[in-house]
Amino acid sequence: MIKRLFVLLFALLVLHTCSMFRSSDAGKATPVSPDTSTVRNSSPASPASTPKMQSSSSQASGDFYQLQQDVDSLKQEIRQLKRTVRNPGSNISPYLLKQELQKVTSIPEITHEIHLINGTTVQGKVLRENVDAVIVQTQIGQLTLKRNLIKDIRPAEPPKAQVVIDGPITEKNFDGKKVYSGSVKNTGLARADFARIVFKLSDPSARIVATDSAFVNGKTHMYRTGVISDTSVEPGEAVTFTCPVFIPPNTKISYYTYEVHWSEAK
Repeated sequence: MIKRLFVLLFALLVLHTCSMFRSSDAGKATPVSPDTSTVRNSSPASPASTPKMQSSSSQASGDFYQLQQDVDSLKQEIRQLKRTVRNPGSNISPYLLKQELQKVTSIPEITHEIHLINGTTVQGKVLRENVDAVIVQTQIGQLTLKRNLIKDIRPAEPPKAQVVIDGPITEKNFDGKKVYSGSVKNTGLARADFARIVFKLSDPSARIVATDSAFVNGKTHMYRTGVISDTSVEPGEAVTFTCPVFIPPNTKISYYTYEVHWSEAK
């Protein structure tokens, strides 16, 4: 009886041990082979990050291309401006262009002379004045002169042109005529217009036997009336002239005199 009981207990112990081994084996995780797609998705260079890199790269290259376009456009505009300056076009009259430039660079009108106590004379146009000061527009800008420094204010004479012979006059003798050449200079403060020189030839009895005149080779100027002339002489400028004088046959010339004429047109 005791022997059977011992055998039964041993059998129960063996069965319990086997069940324990089976349960432990069932609890272990079965190793799973790695999925190829999972490994591919977990790689560092994932496809999700690739579009961002491509978009940033394309954006940088687009900016560079746009910048290059801007630089090329600027270069083209500079070349076009150079061509325009060199050849302003046949539809633009040089006389009208010169007239517009003269408007910009015109000398202010001088209507007053202001004499100061220290002996200085200021020429210009009085714009406005009050009890304390006088504001004058001069060739160098506006000046504000204190009233206690001014001695008197007088009307100024308008600037005038003065054309004189500049240097020697050359005389050349030909059959039936004499040719005189030289230069004249405007020593005045205004432009001389339609400047010309007149030569008078006299015989030994002081009788004028031949006379003629010629305009100077001056600058071209367009007047308000639309008249265009190339006989203007600016202040301080010297220009040349050539004047032929025809002599009557069998006439002896003893000497000559000359006169310089001009006008001051607008």
